[in-house]
Amino acid sequence: MLDLSAKELTEHKLRTFLTSLGIVIAIAAIVSLGSISAGMDAMVKDTLRQMGADKIIVTKKITAGLGAPMIPAFDEDIVDDFKAMNGVDDAVPIIRTNYLGSVPLIGIEEKDRGFMQMADVDFKEGGWFFDDDTDSVVVGKDFAEARNLNVGDELKIENRKLTVVGIIDAGEMRGLNMMIALPYRLAQDLLDMEGKATVVLIKPGDITQADAIKEQIRDEYEDYDAMTTEDMLARAGNIVGTIGLITIGIGVITSLVAAVGIIITMISSIAERKRQLGIMKAVGASTHVIMMQILQESLIMSIVSGIAGLLIGYMLVGVVNNTLLAGMQIAAVTPALAAGAFLYGIMLSIVSALYPAWKASRTDPIEAIRS
Repeated sequence: MLDLSAKELTEHKLRTFLTSLGIVIAIAAIVSLGSISAGMDAMVKDTLRQMGADKIIVTKKITAGLGAPMIPAFDEDIVDDFKAMNGVDDAVPIIRTNYLGSVPLIGIEEKDRGFMQMADVDFKEGGWFFDDDTDSVVVGKDFAEARNLNVGDELKIENRKLTVVGIIDAGEMRGLNMMIALPYRLAQDLLDMEGKATVVLIKPGDITQADAIKEQIRDEYEDYDAMTTEDMLARAGNIVGTIGLITIGIGVITSLVAAVGIIITMISSIAERKRQLGIMKAVGASTHVIMMQILQESLIMSIVSGIAGLLIGYMLVGVVNNTLLAGMQIAAVTPALAAGAFLYGIMLSIVSALYPAWKASRTDPIEAIRS
């Protein structure tokens, strides 16, 4: 029966193409949009793991508004107040912002690299800068590859040319592989933030005191927000979950369009093949056989469409990374995402074909032959 199904599809190429197009669009949309949430989820978790589970992250409260939220700066002298709190072992200020909208840029002092587990990181080329460097920058290997940078090359930030002195190779730590790091004072100078910081990392003397220190900061400093790494992971999970819901919503809309297209096209196909189906029933084909042939046609289309949808989805992910995300490979197609989208396409096609298959199986052979 598979050969009959394949023959039917190849003999009506335009009809097959139109039926398959909806499935291709649905799968491509799910893959390309789902890759953004999957990639962001992996990067955020890597970045927070990089900070360590024993840290408290303090920022000034972000005011909601139009556009992407920016991390507000504050007077770095407040770090001394945090250091004086009971249970605090150490606190360090850092500059944390974005370059080109999506690339993490971090300004940190040489002595404080251990706070972000950066002290012993491996380098593909070169090494770390020093605090008194006035034109040095270190970049992650993924950023270097996207920008075709090597040690000794120049990188322009805020209309100032900096020299790349090191390229980090942090293995699976995508956050480090995508970032830009430079001396803390240089970051302040470049960003016109003299005496300012955007984040304070606090290390409790005892990890069990982290929640108490966090609550004390929230109570005593109303303009500041304090979170443990666990809190940050939960908040990031909510954001990624929202993106996932948007992806699901778009997937449902495209799926409904695809399902309607499949049903209409297949019903039209059955009407055209009414005489053929009637002859099949007249020579002994059962209702089950007729249904299986229609469903097999749908299965073949879904497999071919699924492969095409995945390929187009992969290409769209490349477009998203290279245009919307400044060349950074943030959006990522995971095996689970690809497999889920492919299986969803097959299920969508089979379910949409059930009614046309049932309708075909109910064809009256005498009426069909007469017509």
